[in-house]
Amino acid sequence: MKNNIILYVALIAMFCMSCSKEFENINTIEIKPETIALTDATITGAVGYVDGTAADTAIVELLVDGEILVTTIALMGTYTIEIPDVQVESVVLKIFSSGFSPGYALLELDGSESYEVDLTLGNLYKSYFGNPGDVVCVCDGRAKFDIETTILQDHDEFFLLHYAFNDLIREPDEFVLNTDAINLDGVEEELLFRNLVYVNVTDSDENNIDLLTDAILDVRTISDVEGARLWFYNEAIGKWEEKEIREQTTEELSLLSTGNFGRVQFFDALEFGYYALSSSCLGDTSDPVFTCKENYTVSMGTSDQRAVSGNRMLESINDDCDGYPMVLIERLDNTDFCTPEINSRGYSVRICPDDLGIIVPVEITAYDDAGNKTVCQSEIWVTE
Repeated sequence: MKNNIILYVALIAMFCMSCSKEFENINTIEIKPETIALTDATITGAVGYVDGTAADTAIVELLVDGEILVTTIALMGTYTIEIPDVQVESVVLKIFSSGFSPGYALLELDGSESYEVDLTLGNLYKSYFGNPGDVVCVCDGRAKFDIETTILQDHDEFFLLHYAFNDLIREPDEFVLNTDAINLDGVEEELLFRNLVYVNVTDSDENNIDLLTDAILDVRTISDVEGARLWFYNEAIGKWEEKEIREQTTEELSLLSTGNFGRVQFFDALEFGYYALSSSCLGDTSDPVFTCKENYTVSMGTSDQRAVSGNRMLESINDDCDGYPMVLIERLDNTDFCTPEINSRGYSVRICPDDLGIIVPVEITAYDDAGNKTVCQSEIWVTE
């Protein structure tokens, strides 16, 4: 009997040991978010410019987590991408061409075998040439910032600074990115973008050059946005990410060029790419309310020139959302006394010596950040 008890105990011990080893060999299963396999999937679409015409040639990249997965050339206004085996929830499509700021699209995947996504190139950018030691200044009346080789990573040769600015009230068709955005709290939200700044630096072969890790690019841009918040487009995730914005000035001043009046926003750029300023006027549908002066008198000599801003033509202005509506002015007489680019609608109109003794008809338009507008007409009396 004693021997049987010992045998039973030994069998139980062996059973427990085998169970212990069995449980030790169980693998922990990691539960991952749902992903979509892109095996044999195809993406096609049209490629074009902001004016709606087809782009002759452009490069289209498919990005996953910021890495280039596929590159193709778009010809005659279309592109096709055959995607290799990859499992992700979304991909980012980027289109670019020499001389143009890039366009982006975020594609959420649903397991389809084919997708159609149209892409649009950004507007033409301005390019500035810089030698080692040079300070290249963007000072075009819309923005101001300085770049030199000392703030660039591993670069002591000449460089090219590319820059573009958009006022999305005046140029709404030139917004060529998706609007998905994540705020400082990590929450996605809908936004009303108002101004767009693109800045990039390349070498002679158009390879991107980055800012030094601890470098800060001080940017000043003309903007009358209400409740300004700053956003940076992160192409690794295909979404806008909110950045801290410096305290803004509400002072009305002339920024870099005669007659270009407006409020100025300041922010720090820590990397190159797209920056945007958003407005707090999302959902506003009310037009600005203002009263125009019947006329405004300008006294000048025979060799003088004057700039008359839209704000000078107003008796009063207010808006239920925007505390600083954008006021633009345009000559209606179609004269050639001043150069056409100065005579076009803007923050001011130019009055020239040949205008002496005449009455210049003008149209004033006030916009709030949501694009609501009010229009009036007035006159500029030009006297000697």
